[in-house]
Amino acid sequence: MRGTIASCIVVGILLIRFPLYGQQSTADTPQLQETPLLKVVTDVVNIYAVVRDQDGRLVRNLEREEFELQEENQQQDIRYFSRDVDTPLSLAILIDTSRSQEKTLGIEQENAKSFVREVVRPKDLALVEHFDVEVDINGHLTADHDLLNSAIDQLEISGIGRGESLDSPVRIPFPGPPTPVPGPFPTFKLGYTHLLDAVCLAAKQLSGEIGRRAILLIGDGVDIGSRADVSSTLQAVQRSDAIVYCLNVADKKLHTHG
Repeated sequence: MRGTIASCIVVGILLIRFPLYGQQSTADTPQLQETPLLKVVTDVVNIYAVVRDQDGRLVRNLEREEFELQEENQQQDIRYFSRDVDTPLSLAILIDTSRSQEKTLGIEQENAKSFVREVVRPKDLALVEHFDVEVDINGHLTADHDLLNSAIDQLEISGIGRGESLDSPVRIPFPGPPTPVPGPFPTFKLGYTHLLDAVCLAAKQLSGEIGRRAILLIGDGVDIGSRADVSSTLQAVQRSDAIVYCLNVADKKLHTHG
């Protein structure tokens, strides 16, 4: 049996105000009493596990006693356990349409449509988002496979970017002063593969949706020019309580040096 486990750490700060009730002042005008502040910090770790048998079929009827959780070789208690097989899923499919993906866009699209076909059920919702010199959402959250596939098929490679040269295996910055880039995350930085900005936008879109939330990232995993950094991106994902899955699709010639 083999399992794939992804985890997301959510750190919450609970602020609770309790009114202070005491004896009323004997004066005609009651005095305002200070309201104490109770601050409680909790660490909650959500761990999602997908378990398959040797034939690749999902194993659905496992109980809490059949799982073991360790952190740095230390046994940890599993306080809460539930099977989320039937819980609705909200999914953001992120596809890299920068120039580095010119020869692999078709592969990205086929993988995305395959994921829609095999994962998105009638009670689930998904959206398609692409990123290059800008970040844009193609449509809205929907369970309609035709709409999702149409959004995927309409994706095109962006124009020549300012962050790398397609003809060279080594990325070369283009000369010239930076110019403002349009889109939900405008930036003056050089570059055109705004992967981190795309993840931040997807996390924002999924926040507040019921059930499970996931982001599927399809591309070569290279970020050039995002306004967001890794730390702020991780925080955005944690706030949305989403799990990020990455599918590497890359042009080997662009990523091979020598």
